[in-house]
Amino acid sequence: MLVLWGVLCAHLVAAFCFENGFPADPSNRLIVYQETNAGGGIASRFSVEMGPGEKQCCNYANTDCNRAGGAEATGVFRCQIHDVVTNVVVPSGGYCLHYGDPNHPTIEVYTATGQPFENFILSRPH
Repeated sequence: MLVLWGVLCAHLVAAFCFENGFPADPSNRLIVYQETNAGGGIASRFSVEMGPGEKQCCNYANTDCNRAGGAEATGVFRCQIHDVVTNVVVPSGGYCLHYGDPNHPTIEVYTATGQPFENFILSRPH
């Protein structure tokens, strides 16, 4: 997956991004909702629903998505695929990829420089 990030990093260093890498099945919709570090009201927070193969980004200079400013600021995001909900920390200039089995998702998070971001899962169902 790091190769994938290296390709994307060259194009997306000014934004945090989420990608739905789950198998191509219309029911594999990934829902992402920003919990922290949003500058605007609830309606302006980063909130998306993506089908397989889709990705969505928000420029980290956009204060609706990144109240703290800068690529190294972090936010907490609630990510849901089917009934599986995971809260993850993502750098504002980083990238979050969900893939594998939707019932037991694999999640990877990277910094703006393409380095793996450690300790990013805050909570996950048991």
